[in-house]
Amino acid sequence: MKSKKDIRKEMLKLRNDMTKDTVFIYSKTILEQLLTVEEFLKSNCVSIYLSFGNEVDTFLIVEWLKQNNKRVVVPYTEKNEIKLTPVYIKDMDEDLTVSSFGYPEPIIERVKKAKFEEIDFVIVPGVSFDYLKNRIGYGKGYYDQYLSRFNPEVRFAGLAYDFQLLDLIPAEDHDIGMNMVITEKKIIR
Repeated sequence: MKSKKDIRKEMLKLRNDMTKDTVFIYSKTILEQLLTVEEFLKSNCVSIYLSFGNEVDTFLIVEWLKQNNKRVVVPYTEKNEIKLTPVYIKDMDEDLTVSSFGYPEPIIERVKKAKFEEIDFVIVPGVSFDYLKNRIGYGKGYYDQYLSRFNPEVRFAGLAYDFQLLDLIPAEDHDIGMNMVITEKKIIR
């Protein structure tokens, strides 16, 4: 079995090679798949990552959430420690800035912190997933730490392109699996 590091390198290259048109088309199809998930439709408060580069475009999902009067929470990266803090986003133009790493992030002085118990559905990024719903992230452990703080009944949905879904990836005890993985072709439960 390939190492997490090798899988991460291979998947990031494949994802980075995608065209913007393909990213948009696949992301739109992934949103359509997500809209068939009952737990998502019934949720009131959704934690969602803010996509950058060629990640599955979550801004389409945020737009749908806002149009359907759902509360939107995004994880804010605490710079001094490996920690994500959930914060509410009300206005995408006013509440966000571009970080020094080039990805969108909340302006912490403008947003209100959310409580973990208020969130009932979490949309999770990943570099790769497998059919057992294991996840490989970017390798820093931020999301495993974040996900460990939710109540067990909260549903976790990993978003990925179908090529990022492998038969089996290495998983360690501290890795937190998903309840579902959604690609442009299927939903794994």
